[in-house]
Amino acid sequence: MCLAFPVRVLGVDGREAMVDSQGERRKVNISMLSSVEKGDYILAHGDLAIQKLEKKDAEETLKVLNEICECQV
Repeated sequence: MCLAFPVRVLGVDGREAMVDSQGERRKVNISMLSSVEKGDYILAHGDLAIQKLEKKDAEETLKVLNEICECQV
């Protein structure tokens, strides 16, 4: 099974974006998306951005993922 996670864009440099993924910074290829800007939320699978997300949707998804992780100790 493959999973993609919401990440917040910290900055854009050409076709790459520096993102925050649960406190970890990494680069993501944004070639498949248009008009990605600092502050946007995107859905990333590995190092590839596959979809832009509304802030509300991204935050709700991250909240659920955090709750799941806390319960599986």
